[in-house]
Amino acid sequence: MIASERLILRPLEAYDADFLYEWENDSSLWMYSDTIAPLSKTLLYDYASNYDADIFKARQLRLIITMKDDPQRLPIGMIDIFDLDARHLRASIGILIIPTHRKQGFAREAINLLADYAYKIIGLKSLTAYIPTINKSSISLFTSCDFSDVGILRQWHRYGQEYLDVALMQRIL
Repeated sequence: MIASERLILRPLEAYDADFLYEWENDSSLWMYSDTIAPLSKTLLYDYASNYDADIFKARQLRLIITMKDDPQRLPIGMIDIFDLDARHLRASIGILIIPTHRKQGFAREAINLLADYAYKIIGLKSLTAYIPTINKSSISLFTSCDFSDVGILRQWHRYGQEYLDVALMQRIL
């Protein structure tokens, strides 16, 4: 189990489909992902039910963030490693914390937990985060988690008809 004093990063379960449905279909968040269309609950249920936790085969690991003291293990967010490159031992990282649990240190704690797991268990050497430069709070969060700003990717991410600059941040593990 991946846990700290306050949090547990648990595997995705079929019953998380409702949580995924709410957040994957929130179009205000699409600027931070590659989502361009709503996803059906059936599709998300199938995804959660058939989730492959073999990170090297799936090239990703999605975990649900829960409070350790919550016996139901209800989600307060999700965190994932994706685009895993097994040869170079690197991957990207993304995180979402629900609004009622933001600004309480949970994101920082979850990122550091997952980075520690990525290094000690998976054997990764590097994690990267791609953050639209307009998301100052996320850039600050990743900086506080020992990610360095390694450059700006100009007009990197298309959101509708707009192109956003993206900060490329990296943490050497």
